[in-house]
Amino acid sequence: SPLPVELLLEPRAIDWRVRGHTLATAGLRHLSYHDKRLQFQADLPRLDAYTDPVLVISMNYRMIRSLFEADVFRRRARALGLPHAAPPFLVADAFDMLFAPALALRQEMHEMRKALAPLEDGSFIAVHLRTGQVAWDPARHDGPEELQVFLECARKAEADLGLPSETPWLLATDSAQLAEAAAKLPEASAGKLRVPAAKGRVHIDRSELTDTLEGASANYAEWLLFGKAAAVVMSRSYFGETAAEVGRIRHAYFAPGGGCVRTDLSSS
Repeated sequence: SPLPVELLLEPRAIDWRVRGHTLATAGLRHLSYHDKRLQFQADLPRLDAYTDPVLVISMNYRMIRSLFEADVFRRRARALGLPHAAPPFLVADAFDMLFAPALALRQEMHEMRKALAPLEDGSFIAVHLRTGQVAWDPARHDGPEELQVFLECARKAEADLGLPSETPWLLATDSAQLAEAAAKLPEASAGKLRVPAAKGRVHIDRSELTDTLEGASANYAEWLLFGKAAAVVMSRSYFGETAAEVGRIRHAYFAPGGGCVRTDLSSS
């Protein structure tokens, strides 16, 4: 993210802020694995061999489970009871220990809830349809053509939980075209399907810098709100997956391909 994280998140149990910013970290070893998941896995023995007390690693994948299961770390992970004796939603425990929404993010969430109201915690279903139609993101899904597939999955989740038919659906998407198509659906006209404003429709590490700076707080708010749902319907995207993990959501479904497959994110 081009924004300093402390503008959006503040310390909770541990003060992780670095005094001095760039100068304070200039002498540390920095490694970037942006879009390099396989390279990161291959480099784990080399990373383990470094004698530096601190490594600064930047990446855009969630790889915690891979660390526990890697050959070079497996013995030490098992001594800590990881991953098999880890509590459910370990990622959420770590996030809650480290982060709390900063004032700006709390205000953004308040405004978003007000615009989408009523949208109380645990009272709605969140749907994330990532098309890849933003910046230079690879194509993911067909957009408007696949929207009905995702909404049918939301309907299934609603039935699985025994929720009333008036349960709101929150649609998060990266596509303006899809958002426009969604707004014309009967569910949107009836107030059931709700789409956040375009401000947060950015990709933190792929959109143009100006767009990201303007939309980052709304994007984070949308991400946190997604994790407050009773159930989530997801694309193959870390936006929805990590939001569901941090939100400790038990009813999570993958919709691509029309499968609507329920998955357990508590141990990932």
